[in-house]
Amino acid sequence: MKGKQLFVIYSYYQLLIALVESAKNPKGENNFIIWNQIKMFSGFIDNINKLPFINSVVVLPHELNDFAKKGHSIKKYINYFKYNLEWYSKFIDFQQLDNLCDKSEINVFLLSNPLVLFVLKKYPDNNFRFIEEGETTYAQNKLTLVSWVKRNIYRLPFDDKKNPSVKEIWVKFPERLNPELQSKVSYYNSQEQFLSLKSKDIDYIIDAFNARNIYKLKVSGRSIIILTQPLSEDKLLTEQQKIEAYKKIIHDYGKGYNIAIKVHPRDKTNYEAIFPGCLIISKLFPAELFNVFNISFTRGVTIFSSSIYNIENIEEKIFLGIEWNEILNANFNSRYK
Repeated sequence: MKGKQLFVIYSYYQLLIALVESAKNPKGENNFIIWNQIKMFSGFIDNINKLPFINSVVVLPHELNDFAKKGHSIKKYINYFKYNLEWYSKFIDFQQLDNLCDKSEINVFLLSNPLVLFVLKKYPDNNFRFIEEGETTYAQNKLTLVSWVKRNIYRLPFDDKKNPSVKEIWVKFPERLNPELQSKVSYYNSQEQFLSLKSKDIDYIIDAFNARNIYKLKVSGRSIIILTQPLSEDKLLTEQQKIEAYKKIIHDYGKGYNIAIKVHPRDKTNYEAIFPGCLIISKLFPAELFNVFNISFTRGVTIFSSSIYNIENIEEKIFLGIEWNEILNANFNSRYK
């Protein structure tokens, strides 16, 4: 990666990868568009703007997402891109966006995200790079009658890694993608890339996340870290079903261990109130930074968060999979293949 780069960001993990790749491109131009969903990035923007390898940061407000709440009329679907333009024009300076995209490679993390689809549609002549973010990278949206109508009748955009504008796909497990995509695919390990940076650039990124205090984190004795996911927020489980799932994990795997719970950035559950005897690690802290601080755990458990593979110092990694929970399995498979 070199030259002029634009990153479309809406999660802490994406921000981490964007900072890593920008640090590796100090002679290029590195620009960010950050969608500040639920105002989750508000504490980081000033820090990012101060970094020597970042040229500009454009922050889009949470309200951008309200487009999805404006109903699902046939007129809206038929004129999807037109409606997008009208709605996004309330929040985006299109001249500024044109300048950022001009002669730039565009880096995205989820091709079904509305903002990414909008940029992909508006700038089809740019080269797009798709970078893995979790297990959904390898899942294919199930082609239901409704999705077929949206795709073929209303011509709505959708998650399509075969899109000719997507020139590169960076993933940790290339073999899990369709053979027809292999000409675009490259191996990418976020942990390896982060740890390959110069020490000063690692320090810059740690400070950007206000993560110096995590150095003090010590989990003594036999320890287990549980990585949560936004299962109720994504409507894969109800809130109570999600809580019961994590209670079962603690019961089945946490006996005799000092328990730490790493909260997912989009997870809204108050784990401090539910599990008062556990160490709750802030959702603001990217799990990949455990490696930098050399924080180790005896055991790690997740339902299906790929972040567990990015944490180096876990002796025993337990990836339960969606099949572990019948309700989760049914809901997931009704949405994805």
